[in-house]
Amino acid sequence: MLCPAPQKGEPLIRSTIAWLYQKLAALVTRHPKPVAAAVVLALITWLLVSLYQWQPERQVARHFDDWVQAVEDRKWKRIEGMFHDDYSDPWGFDKATVLREAREAMRHFFAPVVTAHEVAIQVDETTGEVRCRLTIDGDGTTVAGLIRHELNSRRPVFVLHWERTDWRPWHWQIKRIESEDISLHRYRGF
Repeated sequence: MLCPAPQKGEPLIRSTIAWLYQKLAALVTRHPKPVAAAVVLALITWLLVSLYQWQPERQVARHFDDWVQAVEDRKWKRIEGMFHDDYSDPWGFDKATVLREAREAMRHFFAPVVTAHEVAIQVDETTGEVRCRLTIDGDGTTVAGLIRHELNSRRPVFVLHWERTDWRPWHWQIKRIESEDISLHRYRGF
């Protein structure tokens, strides 16, 4: 049976929701056992899919992919939420500094393409480590050319240390980024 036309002055969405509610209530009263079985099956399916998706290795991999995409898209609010408040790295950057410097570097690219290569993930219950090589492509200013050349010619290995920050299995943040292949000493003072 089709949804009846709304009464004069009644919004279409409101009449549709009321009609669906009536049909669902009638179905539950006429066939309570099959409906209850379907609801239980749906809940069990949701629980199993959630448990599968919330596994630490999947969460770290998903967060890493999201981080790479956010850097490429220059979504700074999103990136800021991915860094732990206690972030530190061997170059002396804290959370605010690494975000400021990343924003400064990426502003020189018109349409950057960030790619992760040779990604290896190790995870336990509350910490994770992603080892990868990152490259960046895309046109931009002269500074973008320098960044692209330095990063792509050296192909440094980055290690991103992730930490689950609370009881939620999907809440992971970057605690530290390291690379033995990168020294920023010659660039200090620019």
